[in-house]
Amino acid sequence: RVLVIRTQDGMKFVPLFAVIQYRKRVGLDIRFNDEMRPYLLDIFEEGKGYTKIAMKQIFYLSSAYGMRLLELMLQYQGFMQDGCVRRHIELADLRFMLNVDERKYQRIQDFCKRILDLPIKEINEKTQYKLSYTKTKSGRKIIGFDFVMDCSHVLPESSASETVQVEMLPNKSFWHGLTRQAVDKLTIICGSNEEFEKRMKYAVTLAKRRKPKNVTAFLYKAIEEDYRRRDQEAKEAVEREIQAKAEKEEWELVAQKMFADAISLDVEETPFDESTEMGRASVRVVRDALKAGHLNITAKRLLEQQGMSVARFIELYCHR
Repeated sequence: RVLVIRTQDGMKFVPLFAVIQYRKRVGLDIRFNDEMRPYLLDIFEEGKGYTKIAMKQIFYLSSAYGMRLLELMLQYQGFMQDGCVRRHIELADLRFMLNVDERKYQRIQDFCKRILDLPIKEINEKTQYKLSYTKTKSGRKIIGFDFVMDCSHVLPESSASETVQVEMLPNKSFWHGLTRQAVDKLTIICGSNEEFEKRMKYAVTLAKRRKPKNVTAFLYKAIEEDYRRRDQEAKEAVEREIQAKAEKEEWELVAQKMFADAISLDVEETPFDESTEMGRASVRVVRDALKAGHLNITAKRLLEQQGMSVARFIELYCHR
C-alpha cells in the first residue's frame, strides 16, 4: 500500500509499511515506513480525522481493491441511514482512489469484473458488511457508480477486544538535551522506545565517566552506534580470550606433568625447521598429541629426534 500526497511539485508516493512479518506464537508484526511517522503523529497529536476500521473486518481480505472499497465506504459511515452507507463515485475518481492505471480495463465490463465484482464478492463473504452497486449513466455511457453497504449485521466493537497502539516519542525525561528531531530519528534507528531508553541509560553512564566536551553529540552517537552492545561484545570477547588462555595453560601443565620423563634426550637439541612443510607438520603432530593428552609413538619419536623435552617443546611452540 502507498500513501499518495498531492504537493505543489506534483504527487508524492510514500510506502505505508517497512516490514510485515509473521512471528510464530506471537502474531503479525507490522512496522510503518519511517516516512509515515510524521503523518501518524499528526493524526494522534493534532486530532485530524481518520477512518477507523476494525482489523477483524479486513484481516481476511486478500484483495487490495476490496480493502480500499471498504475504506471508501466507511469514510461515509457518519451519514449512515437505516443501517446502510451510501456513496456515489464518478468513474474517473474511482480509478484514482483505487490507483487503477488509466490504460488498464478500458472496457467497462472488464473494469467491473476485476475491480468491483470480485473484491465485493470477497467483502460480502469474509466480512460482516454487505456491499453492492449500480451503474450510473449519461446517455448510454457509464460515468459512475452508486454504492450501498449494509452495516446492520456488524457486531459492536465492545463485543471484541481489539487494541491498536502507535508508539509515541519517549518521555522528555529520557531526552537529556537532545532535540525532538534527534529523538525521533534515534527511536526509529533503535526500533522501539524501550531499546532507545536502554541505550540512553548506558550512554549517560558513559558520559559521566568520560566527560566529553559535547555531551549531546556524544549521547547521540552512543545511541546511534549502540555503544551498549558494542561494549558488551568487547567484554565478552575479552572473557573468551581469558577463558581460552586458561584452558590452554591448563592442558600445557597437564602435558608437562604427564610426559615430563617420557622423552630420552640422547642427542643435542635441534629446533624443528618451520620453514619447511615437513617441519610445520611435525610441530602440529606433536602439539595435537599433547593437547589430546596422548603422546603417541609418532610424536614421541619426533621429539626424541630433535632432542627436545615436552616442557621445552611447549615453551618454543605453544606460547604464541
